[in-house]
Amino acid sequence: KLFQSINTSFMGDQYVVMFNIMIIVMIPLVSNVSMASVYSREGEASYLLKASPSNYIKTLTSKLLLRWILVALSLVATCVVYGHYCNVFFNKPVLLFFAVLCLYTGHLIWSAELDYMNPQDKLYSEMGEGNVSNPNETISAVLCFVIAAFATFLTYFFFSESSSNVFFKLFFVATLFLGARILLFALKIKGYKTSRGERGRA
Repeated sequence: KLFQSINTSFMGDQYVVMFNIMIIVMIPLVSNVSMASVYSREGEASYLLKASPSNYIKTLTSKLLLRWILVALSLVATCVVYGHYCNVFFNKPVLLFFAVLCLYTGHLIWSAELDYMNPQDKLYSEMGEGNVSNPNETISAVLCFVIAAFATFLTYFFFSESSSNVFFKLFFVATLFLGARILLFALKIKGYKTSRGERGRA
């Protein structure tokens, strides 16, 4: 119904696609905000995970995997519905699915990284989970809107160049974004392990 209400005759195809992509991107990204406290919610036990970053990755993966699968399935349904109501060809919804999935996964990793680099475990331990205003979640929420706005702008920019390659170009940029977030997350964990080793030798 949402796609159908946006796909109105007085709006050009360019703006219809922009608004649709903004909605498709923003909804799954909003669900990542809670992941910006996935580490801190461990409370006093969190130092055990922090002491061994490799175990942290395994623990984090187990926490994120189910959420990722559910969102991926919901994106499949979303892109199928989008293709049906907007009368786009098969390859466009498929490219859109992978583009949004890359953006979602990148933001998911970024949110977890925020909590890893700036844990609020002491606050959760002292105040309880329901009473903490976690700055990491605030940053994650801001990033959600920034990424959605950027994806919308890219859609407008790509559409103005050529309407036939919009989804492919969006997928390409989203893949680069995901690769960058995975690399940065790995480097930060490696850097933490290195600094921890240097402190141990000192």
